[in-house]
Amino acid sequence: MNGHSRNPFSILTRLPDRCLKPAIAALFALGLMTGCATMPELPPEEQVKAASAWEAHQQKMQTLDDWQLSGRAAISTPDGGGNVTLHWVQVGAHYDMSFSAPLGQGTLRVIGGPGEVLLVDDRGRESRSDDADALIHELTGWRVPVSALPFWIRGLPASDEMQYRISRDGRLERISHDGWTVHYDHYQQQAGYLLPVRLRMDAEDITLRLVVDQWDIDPPPEAIDAARESAR
Repeated sequence: MNGHSRNPFSILTRLPDRCLKPAIAALFALGLMTGCATMPELPPEEQVKAASAWEAHQQKMQTLDDWQLSGRAAISTPDGGGNVTLHWVQVGAHYDMSFSAPLGQGTLRVIGGPGEVLLVDDRGRESRSDDADALIHELTGWRVPVSALPFWIRGLPASDEMQYRISRDGRLERISHDGWTVHYDHYQQQAGYLLPVRLRMDAEDITLRLVVDQWDIDPPPEAIDAARESAR
């Protein structure tokens, strides 16, 4: 070592022209892929395309603040399982989720936002907490990352600390956090947004399969008003 600092990009000036473009492409892709993201093994130029597509997809999905969806979920645990229907209204950071089991087996409504969550069962009994994840675990025994769900359902990581994998077409393929792994099996275009419609969420003792039957990215005013009123 001669004691002088070395320019990490100086090697690019000594590369043959046929190698220069792929090298720059690889560096550019690394610059786009921040956080704990991984990508499939691809040629450098295809990695740039995937990273650019992912960056554009994130920015697009982050503009989707108000929406509602209807779907079905199948839950499997060591003690059994079951199916529920789901109706979910999201208004900014506030959510109103209703889960209904078939044949009148029960309903559960989860209403919340930053710093507060309210659970209401089919008998009208209410439980409140400032920690949605802890309240769900206390009442059901399941460790469900409620605070992360509004991000995951849109195909986004909830924070840069989460580990996630990007597909070759620049979409979220898998995400892992706090013992949970979410697999994105299928997306669907709707009104300019590419939205997840089939997901599988796995934890140590629970598997949740979710099918979204209908996304509505422009919910009617009455749905938004009802969600805001519920969040108060």
